[in-house]
Amino acid sequence: MKSTAVLLLAVSWLASCNNSQTQKNEKATADSASAQPTSTVVGNDKDEHGCIGSAGYIWSPVRNDCIRVFEQIKLQSIAENSADSAAAFLLFSTDRKQAELFLPGRPEGLVLTETGEKGNQHWTKDSLEIILWKGYVVRMNDKPIYHGDDK
Repeated sequence: MKSTAVLLLAVSWLASCNNSQTQKNEKATADSASAQPTSTVVGNDKDEHGCIGSAGYIWSPVRNDCIRVFEQIKLQSIAENSADSAAAFLLFSTDRKQAELFLPGRPEGLVLTETGEKGNQHWTKDSLEIILWKGYVVRMNDKPIYHGDDK
């Protein structure tokens, strides 16, 4: 009788240990599930203009459309160590009355307005100027800083 009581006590102790371990495993599983970050749908990040930033699109007031800057006219730096300098990008309105210049480190483009006559066109805004000379040249305070063409 004594051995039966000891055996029953041992079995109930083992059962309670197993139940405790099962509860710990269930809690750990629930904790890890709640710690998982919520997933976002790619392409579900439209801005106020409907441009999808995750696809590289931003709003261009010159084109009045979503554009990808890296698909525009690429301009190289004229700086002494131009290999280390980031590129700038340029686009024009369909009537070429405005140009939009995207400079490194700026979140949006600068809009320049056409001045001059056909054959002597250039686009200006404050100290910036874009001229046509063997492609496009961007000058700041009359000093060339970028150049390139639309090829």
